[in-house]
Amino acid sequence: MSGFVGWLDRQQRRHPILGAPLAVVYKFFDDQGFYLSALIAFYAFISLFPLFLLFSTILGFALENDAGLRAEILESAARQIPVIGQQIETQQLRGSGTAVAVAIATAVFGSLGVAQAIQNAMNVTWGVRRNERPNPVTSRLRSLGLLGVLGVFVVATTLISQIGAFVDSSLPMGRDASTVIFTVGSLVLSALAFVIICRLGTAEPPEIPELVPGALLAALAWQALQTGGGTFVTTVVARSSVTNGAFAIVLGLVAWLYIGAICLVFCLETNIVYARRLYPRSLLTPMTDRVDLTEADQLAYARMVRAQSLKGFQNVEVTFDYDGQYASEHRRRRREAADEGPSESAATRILRLREGLRRALPRSSDAHFEALSDRVEKPASGTVGEPSEAAADLPADAADTGGDAASPAAPDATCERDPDAARDPRSGTEVTPRSDGSRATPAR
Repeated sequence: MSGFVGWLDRQQRRHPILGAPLAVVYKFFDDQGFYLSALIAFYAFISLFPLFLLFSTILGFALENDAGLRAEILESAARQIPVIGQQIETQQLRGSGTAVAVAIATAVFGSLGVAQAIQNAMNVTWGVRRNERPNPVTSRLRSLGLLGVLGVFVVATTLISQIGAFVDSSLPMGRDASTVIFTVGSLVLSALAFVIICRLGTAEPPEIPELVPGALLAALAWQALQTGGGTFVTTVVARSSVTNGAFAIVLGLVAWLYIGAICLVFCLETNIVYARRLYPRSLLTPMTDRVDLTEADQLAYARMVRAQSLKGFQNVEVTFDYDGQYASEHRRRRREAADEGPSESAATRILRLREGLRRALPRSSDAHFEALSDRVEKPASGTVGEPSEAAADLPADAADTGGDAASPAAPDATCERDPDAARDPRSGTEVTPRSDGSRATPAR
């Protein structure tokens, strides 16, 4: 790389403040982060309403005698998704014990999809080998744990809201203080929930210090999503007609979930990049093969390949040609080719291969090779219709057949024998000597 691109690559390699975020973006593309995010958003969309139904049913049994607290918790849960928070009407599963059990099991199964997708994203980003990931039963038990963490997060958010309301009604500056308490409390709870989810959802749980960068980003992203969702509701949904408003709500919900899933995957990639020092990366490594890979590049690609191992006794070894310095090797080869000069011409190749063909063919063909060499070494230089000097030296039978020395000439009864011709003792044919002492085409 040269010019501005080369300078930019050197700068991002030298300064981690530039190289680390770039490495996070490259790791996101390496792991196909958009597809992981789409999978999470899809399952979140189809799991959302069963999850609310399940949560409402559990609260109905747990807080049967406190309808006010149950309503506040459900309202707090709805506020976590501002796009449809006002349109959700929470219902509770009712009926006989068997019907309620079947309905709860169905709601649980529908709610597990998003937790399964989150587990898959965590294992992919951390490069966990496929044979070391949880089996279908264990993974779903982990998913239940993830749903439980989300439920505790909603309850804790409700508790913070109650504390903020108490401060708002008790202190003179209570409104500002309650806003600060709610914001700071939500940030802390979001970061803590992210850490617990990462520890529980990853097959090889990372250490807590390794999860701090992503947890801080996740908390900030969650607050931004809350603000952005509320703005969308007040500026788009509230001003739409009934029909357009329904479409706006559905499309807004899908977009909100997808953006949230992208933020989640980016936070996961941030953790692994900083924890495993997967930076700096080569600037052009996602675009072309003609790059010099850094140690972080080689480590990231090796982890991706090893993560595809399906069995514990399957050994995967990753190597890189030229130690990953392919661009340098390409430049070295070009310099060597330039030092060697221009490539040989077709005539030079013919002359170089002449000796090998002589050894492979009968000795009687030597004269034909001599004539061919003369034609190559002395290209035609006369005018049109005037035979060249090399062509004049060709034997008569080769000239009559268009230069095809292998085609024997028809015997001529009136042909007289050259008195100067000698007989080749090996082939028994007559060979006409030239003025320079070399042998011409055997006379037949």
